[in-house]
Amino acid sequence: MEYEEYERMQENEPTDDELLDMLDAYGFMEYTVGGGEEGETYSTANGDWLACLDYHSYVTADGDLKVAYHVVVNSESGCFIDTVESGVLVNDEVSWLIDLPMRYFAIAQDMAVASLCDTYSAVGANSRWNQRMQEIIEKIS
Repeated sequence: MEYEEYERMQENEPTDDELLDMLDAYGFMEYTVGGGEEGETYSTANGDWLACLDYHSYVTADGDLKVAYHVVVNSESGCFIDTVESGVLVNDEVSWLIDLPMRYFAIAQDMAVASLCDTYSAVGANSRWNQRMQEIIEKIS
């Protein structure tokens, strides 16, 4: 690659903030974990709690892997929806994202809002998430 082409590629690379702006965990809802739903007998006493996760990966002109991630928690019974975590990880840091959905699901379990059905759903979401993270990590390996 010629130096001028390399410079052009670097100039067009998204900033960390631009990577984060691409995310919409609550709108995308591909990776969700939690439990309880409004109106269910089970959740009436314990409430409801749902964590939604999203990510976007990018390989820089220097060959660095960047993964932006975003976690939103929604609780209708608690009357809130908010970003609880987001960031941009680089190269080896990306492996920290493995099992992130299950770390959030553990919170739902601690709050006693997660049923057995919710557990099966969380395991599936975590599996899909981990598969994508492994594929992304392999890009730079």
